[in-house]
Amino acid sequence: MKSVKLFDIEELTKLCESLSDREYLNNALVAIPTDWKMIGVRTANIRKLASEYASRINRKEDFDELIAYLDEAFDRKNLTLVALGFETLNKRSKFLERKVLENVKRWVPLVSDWAVADGLSLVITGRLLLDNRITLADLSFLKIHPNIFGRRIYITSMVLPVRKDTCDINLFLSETENFIRDKNKYIYKAVSWVLREGTKKFKTQIRAFLERHSEELHSSVVREVRNKIETGKKSG
Repeated sequence: MKSVKLFDIEELTKLCESLSDREYLNNALVAIPTDWKMIGVRTANIRKLASEYASRINRKEDFDELIAYLDEAFDRKNLTLVALGFETLNKRSKFLERKVLENVKRWVPLVSDWAVADGLSLVITGRLLLDNRITLADLSFLKIHPNIFGRRIYITSMVLPVRKDTCDINLFLSETENFIRDKNKYIYKAVSWVLREGTKKFKTQIRAFLERHSEELHSSVVREVRNKIETGKKSG
């Protein structure tokens, strides 16, 4: 008997298409410059669908099927299908293992927008770092990746550990320092994000970092981080 897929990409594509919202899609196309396809499903509906499918994951083998689905979604370069996979995975992150980095290595060259990059870093690489299942050294392939979004993923993978205070802040700041002269917006905005996340738990260290590198950092980074330190908000 032919086994039934827990995550059939054709079935999920049809479900997403049935939930497509033209207005939301048009706004997303403006907000996320990408050459990927988008179906245009509102985040609330993606999360509802993800909850339904996450309930199917009860074993490691089920989780492996989800990773196989994500492989297909990346091959199709469909942002909506990947987002659905990420949301589902996030609800079953206890099954994440470092071996998924082999999939990440295949996915990163395909990434062409900040939304997929940030989803990957928050749900997979950042989560693995947060849970001490990997170290920054395991992500070294991203640090010098030819795809700028790979380098962004390296930086934004630090967000969760910095936010949750489960990191060596001096090491993380040292790694962030490698990118402070990069004026590409996808990089300096990532640097700003990490530094801003650190202002709650590591205000002294972030303030010192900012003062030490204020001439090298993009002006918007200096403004945003300084304002976060002083007011708790991103910008004035």
